[in-house]
Amino acid sequence: MKPESGSSSTAVGSNPSSWSLAWLTALQILLLLLQWAPSAQAADRGGSIEPGAAEISYLVDAEDSMGIREISSEQLSSSFTNIYVPRGMEHVRGSVWVRVTVPESTWSGKTLWLQLATPTVDEARLYIPDESEEYVLSKVIASNDLFSQRDIPYRTPVFKLSNTLQNPYTVYLRLKSDDAMVVGPKIWEPEDFVAHISTEQFVMGAYAAIHLMTALGFLWLWQRSKETIYPLIALFVVSSLVLLMITEGYFVQFSNLELSGSLNHLKLISWIVSHTALMAG
Repeated sequence: MKPESGSSSTAVGSNPSSWSLAWLTALQILLLLLQWAPSAQAADRGGSIEPGAAEISYLVDAEDSMGIREISSEQLSSSFTNIYVPRGMEHVRGSVWVRVTVPESTWSGKTLWLQLATPTVDEARLYIPDESEEYVLSKVIASNDLFSQRDIPYRTPVFKLSNTLQNPYTVYLRLKSDDAMVVGPKIWEPEDFVAHISTEQFVMGAYAAIHLMTALGFLWLWQRSKETIYPLIALFVVSSLVLLMITEGYFVQFSNLELSGSLNHLKLISWIVSHTALMAG
């Protein structure tokens, strides 16, 4: 009986224990739950697109041939399509024009912040009415701009709106992107947006920490079992996290590094590494 007991303890010492596998599985489930937390949290706050809060519509200019005068004309007013929830779009040739009309009840004499729903836009131009009610270019935010040059250091472009001219107040956005993007800007009051950023950073920090803990757990399993599958899974987890943070704009926001010119290369490397590790596993 003793030799059998000794051999059993040796087997347990050389292989991953069941509680370790259960712990890692629980972490993976928690990762999936936390993945939805930022979007769910944003939907519950003042930035969500709600009927009455702002009227948002879009028009695709596939030929990229129309200017702000044509877009803002009465002839094209009925050509815009209303949206009430953010709408994902695949690669769009040309430009996407977004019209945002904020009613008087939403202003209450305050400055509002207009947040784009996607960090992957190559260029966003904001047009606002002047004193003669002609639309003029107010601000341009491009993906290759330095992060520190933005009015608000956030992962997606944010514009400040100050209405002193008309009610309701209508502005136009011209969006261009070589990648898929989400159309559906959000209207925020400044204090709500600051609270949103704080909560989002906490959730994403926890999300990243769990990824890293999971990767360390798989490295521990590799050290115990010497199975090559575990370091490959750890590499896949880390590279997938990096890819997510770059795609969603968290990498630059959290690191505070000016890497706009190198992000596409880093994104490609992360994608290759994650898929190579997945295929090898």
